[in-house]
Amino acid sequence: MRQSIPRGHEVAYAALPWAQVAILAQWLLLPDEVAGVHIRGGPGWAEMQALRFPLTVSALPDDPAAAHLGRLNDFQPAHWPFRYVPAAPDAERHALLVFGQPLERALAGLLQSPLQLKARLVLVNGHDAGRPGAAALVQALVSRVSASGIVLLAEPLPPGELAERVREACLQMMQDRPLDLVVRAVFGHAALLAAGAGLLQHWRMRAQMAELSDRLVRQPRGASVKMSTQAMHQLGSADPVPVGGAPDALQTEAHELGKAIRRASVRHRYAGEAHEASAMTEAAQALRQEAAQAQAEQVAARHLQQQSWVKSRDGRLRQIRNAYVLGEPVLLKVRIGSQQASGWQSGSHAFPDRELPPNEDSHRLTVLFHEPGQLDAPLQQDITLPRTGESTQALFDFVPRREGAFLARIAVLHRNRVLQTAQLRAQVVPSRQAAGRRRIILETEAEVRHDWSSLDARRRFDLALVAGAPDADGTARATSVSGGKAWATDLTGVQQVAGEIGTLLSAVAHNTQGHGQGLDAEDNPQLLLDLAFCGRELYAQLVLDQLAQNREGALDVRSDQVGHIQLVQTRSDAVIPLEFVYDYELGTGSGASVCPQHREALAQGRCNPGCEGQRHPGRHVCPMGFWGLRKVIERHVQDAPAKADAGHPLVVLSEPTQAREKLQLQAGAVVGHSGRVAHGSVDGLLHELRTHLQGSVERVKDWDEWATAVQAHAPQWLVAFPHNTGSGSTRELELGNSTIRTRGIRFYPVGSVEGAAAQGPWHVRRPGGDPPLVLLLGCDTAGSTEPFSSHVSAFRQAGAAVVVSTIATVLGAHAVQVGTRIVADLLEQVAATGGQPHLGELLRQAKCRALLASQPMALCVVAFGDADWRL
Repeated sequence: MRQSIPRGHEVAYAALPWAQVAILAQWLLLPDEVAGVHIRGGPGWAEMQALRFPLTVSALPDDPAAAHLGRLNDFQPAHWPFRYVPAAPDAERHALLVFGQPLERALAGLLQSPLQLKARLVLVNGHDAGRPGAAALVQALVSRVSASGIVLLAEPLPPGELAERVREACLQMMQDRPLDLVVRAVFGHAALLAAGAGLLQHWRMRAQMAELSDRLVRQPRGASVKMSTQAMHQLGSADPVPVGGAPDALQTEAHELGKAIRRASVRHRYAGEAHEASAMTEAAQALRQEAAQAQAEQVAARHLQQQSWVKSRDGRLRQIRNAYVLGEPVLLKVRIGSQQASGWQSGSHAFPDRELPPNEDSHRLTVLFHEPGQLDAPLQQDITLPRTGESTQALFDFVPRREGAFLARIAVLHRNRVLQTAQLRAQVVPSRQAAGRRRIILETEAEVRHDWSSLDARRRFDLALVAGAPDADGTARATSVSGGKAWATDLTGVQQVAGEIGTLLSAVAHNTQGHGQGLDAEDNPQLLLDLAFCGRELYAQLVLDQLAQNREGALDVRSDQVGHIQLVQTRSDAVIPLEFVYDYELGTGSGASVCPQHREALAQGRCNPGCEGQRHPGRHVCPMGFWGLRKVIERHVQDAPAKADAGHPLVVLSEPTQAREKLQLQAGAVVGHSGRVAHGSVDGLLHELRTHLQGSVERVKDWDEWATAVQAHAPQWLVAFPHNTGSGSTRELELGNSTIRTRGIRFYPVGSVEGAAAQGPWHVRRPGGDPPLVLLLGCDTAGSTEPFSSHVSAFRQAGAAVVVSTIATVLGAHAVQVGTRIVADLLEQVAATGGQPHLGELLRQAKCRALLASQPMALCVVAFGDADWRL
């Protein structure tokens, strides 16, 4: 029977249970002359799509095979077609996901992980086909990661041997061998391959080469790619030209390279991984680089748009532009499209779409719509935005229920990351006749993400909050979205708690004694307990009420699986102190001590399971209960209404892109301080910077010298310990007895700056310079304890990549101590890892280490800007 089954033939045994089908497949594989057998995947398996080169092999961080798989990266030349990438929040999508444990434990580990992993193919190290429920486990694992196929080994291999066989499988796949043959050859007849639609067809180098040539051909005229001479000739390019200054590089138009690959496909032999597979990887990387460069030069041309429709008396829909009527149902259409399209009202500023990455023809975005006075809860729908043209439409039905001002927020998100927010403003009138000459207005609030070149590679946020101007009834609210759900959170009372936090920390700032002997000594236990009670009040207002309203399927924000939070504020006059939310239990008394294991927890960034504080929470307070020490919180603050009123456009803030994701911190530093700070107190900081940095480290005496140093050296560290003076719009920062009004700092220009204007003064980033990391640590420089405009947004608008600041009064001595500790720890962590870790994680760890060194003021350090910058 086996000998009579030809290659490619399907044997249909749909009525058999999984165990019998698996046994049949293994039986068919027994003879040596049988090259490969696979089981057709079940319903709901993801359809195979194009692979991204280099192919990434991944595993969960605590998987027993993870360390061994890391050796895949040993001795790899440039443009190697596969590599190992550990699973992480910013690396959740992979070609092959390896589990070094048997099926049941693999699925358990995946379900416990906070990561939302996606993989084209899964490999599981151990599978008992006869185990009851095995088919359900396979289906659950495949569905969880949206896989197109799964390889199941009958007997587990040692982690080291498993990694070596994965390497061998990758090498054979680079030679264009069919996947079922590779599985049979590398893992033996006992390994099962279950494949969804198209997996075997598309998981071939020839198929991927054809996909690459199609993408190249679709590129616009003038788009070019630069590649090595060897890769260009291996692919078969026609008429490449040398690249100036690069003797071993050639350049050709993308669409011509695509056509040349098609012509040369018949002679591609895929003799080894260093041949066509590596050349294809280099071409794919060059194409992504070209797209990133094109985006930096292209002007966005699409806008967030709306149409409002109501039913006329004859039952037909008609568009309205003036006002909403009480009790009259409205159909709101929202899309992203050309401002030239008739009948659509566009937002006041272009949507930050640019050109989508070349490996993605479209993006799925989430549109959030909420008007707290008119809707019980926010509404959300997904839309698809293609590379060019209009998006699909999000349709929202609502019925106005209150007369008066209508003030709605529309937010657009990608993977829980806010890209842009807008306000939809109108009036609700008693009748259509009363609408008169009123207008419905769509106005852009904040633009958080401008460059999309690396959008799909960016980490997913577990929770996003958008807070702006008070509602029409004067109530401050935050609109939140997570896990496919959206809700509105009343912020009433949050500012009062923020004031109490500021008072507690200000008392520490004015008392230089009583806090230096450890968190469990002197005045620190009472401080932590008082802050924890404030944090519990924030937790009650921001979290518990929402959990009560959304019990079914609600995201448990208390869980450490919620590790990344984004907060977008369109007004900077009140900072929401998310870092001080405390979600551990507390007792009812006032005599709790600090958890005995707090030092171990701070050192490793998490509590040990079953520690004293968790077993007896009412007796202890633990610093790890504060969100700022356990979660990465990315803050963005923009005064959109203020800029609009002044006639200014929205400012494009510095952000990581595919072409520029790393802060060039070796390029030097500028350090300045208030006249109230002891001159010698910054010597330790200067020593740390001069030890680690290659560029010059300048100590300046006032703001004039500061601007001169920025203009001359373009430093990437800007460290200031200023003093706050004045109030409201007249607030100033004092440095060396000189003051500036930060609202007068020049915005970083989007276009070119010529002539005398280019000479400055530039206080943050000169034209053409790289975005710096700014530490602005002084007396209440982030402005959370009284209603005034913060200095932070001014520095961000002037070109800072990230501004690290404080949300409470910090006197000079404390500011320098905390700043020195954080700078030193950031530099040490980067040097120790040897890689490019994310700033968000590094800053969180630095705060933990500062607290370990008995510097409780580190709790009030926050960061504004993108947490995905790498150092």
